[in-house]
Amino acid sequence: MPLKVSKRKDRKGYWITGTVNSVRIRESAGTHSRALAEELRSKREAELIRAAIYGAEDATTFAQAVVLYLKGGHSHRFLEPIVREIGETRLSAIKPGEVRDLARKIYPNAAPSTWNRQVIAPFLAVLNFACDRGRARPIRIKRFKETKSKRTAVNRSWIDQFRLGSKTNPYIASMALMMFTTGARLGDILSFRPADIDLQTRVARRQRTKSGEPHEFLLTREMSEELAKLKPRRGRVFGYAQRRHIYAAWKKACNTAGLEYLPPHQAGRHSFATEMIVRQCRDVATTAALGNWKSKKLLLDRYTHAEGLREASDEVFGSDMPQED
Repeated sequence: MPLKVSKRKDRKGYWITGTVNSVRIRESAGTHSRALAEELRSKREAELIRAAIYGAEDATTFAQAVVLYLKGGHSHRFLEPIVREIGETRLSAIKPGEVRDLARKIYPNAAPSTWNRQVIAPFLAVLNFACDRGRARPIRIKRFKETKSKRTAVNRSWIDQFRLGSKTNPYIASMALMMFTTGARLGDILSFRPADIDLQTRVARRQRTKSGEPHEFLLTREMSEELAKLKPRRGRVFGYAQRRHIYAAWKKACNTAGLEYLPPHQAGRHSFATEMIVRQCRDVATTAALGNWKSKKLLLDRYTHAEGLREASDEVFGSDMPQED
């Protein structure tokens, strides 16, 4: 029996019902327009017929794959603009080059790193999730070549000077100290609620970090004492809900302190890694465990920055080395 459009008795819009190839459908069209409901019915019927002939892999649209992805507990971050552009396109019809073109279209003035992070990576995450559930076939997408920007790390003196520049904003000052001493990402910092902080055991708990797993950040006594004095705002420890709200205050603190602007991620996570491994000579395993790095290779490749090259060279290979006979 083909699908048909019918009006609900409570007049809350149209429904699409019927059976196609033994698949029974009863779902809301989500509209009060009969013309639009008929268009949706026709499209839904075509999807069911295609799925019956070619399998579910060929019929799944990107929007449907996103729904599956979100139901699986994953983040919606960066997905909305992609769905607006290709939501109704079948995954099987999307070519790798089209995803690259889409990145340029959505973010025309962005850098290659942004295209990779905000289009190609989330698209592949959704696609791979659909593949695991038999709803799509994998494709390979060549990422854009990124020009490596010069990253740096700061020391405790920089953090102290920054905190002096943000003394009128204790939330920003405390954030800087916590990221530097725990390696917590900015996303973790923004998500902390009072119930996540245990001052007795000096632990800040996140039930779900970027890696998808829980983690306990260990607080120094100094950090615990500072958090005890900090009054939560809007239900959050540091009072900010979104990243974009941070950067203006962070730049202001840098200017007030007479410091060259350095983003929170470098002043925090990069500097934590460099402080631990390069300056304090702590081992990689301990640093990765404290800062919640799943990949030790990534920690070494991206987050530790060499320092004191002349001093190291002179100390190890200086003029006091024994001479061969």
